[in-house]
Amino acid sequence: MEWIPCSVKNGPDKQEIVLVTVPEHTDEDGVEYVAGVICAYPIWTPKRGTMWFRSDGATFGELGRLIPNPIAWMPLPNPYEQ
Repeated sequence: MEWIPCSVKNGPDKQEIVLVTVPEHTDEDGVEYVAGVICAYPIWTPKRGTMWFRSDGATFGELGRLIPNPIAWMPLPNPYEQ
């Protein structure tokens, strides 16, 4: 699997939880965040376009809207099997 830049394709074809890379940023309260990798999923609406939401990796809608939008994404890997 490889990272897919959001500038090339802004999310998977269907609503699914994927890994995303979020950029370093400062929120509206002045809190600074480092770049990182988290689980998220996209929702597309005609009015707002693509919006990303954080996930615990298994559940849709758990952790709220992701701001800023990710810069790249990739499908989740298969779980480890013994």
